[in-house]
Amino acid sequence: MSLLDVVDKLEKFNIIDNSFEWMEYRKLRNKLTHEYPNNEQDVIDGIKIAIEVFTKIELILENIIRYKNKR
Repeated sequence: MSLLDVVDKLEKFNIIDNSFEWMEYRKLRNKLTHEYPNNEQDVIDGIKIAIEVFTKIELILENIIRYKNKR
């Protein structure tokens, strides 16, 4: 099963609100983990975006836990 299929199922189960948004989070994660220290501004920009979306990701984690506890 591809990541896109998994993300679509998460959306279907109301664990995430939007599969496209999740894929954007994944791109951000990849950007943060693959940037090199000499690209300081890119790293700073990525961290700022990560801070902005942290609350949304925290809600997704709560949804996952809630879904798991129902099963």
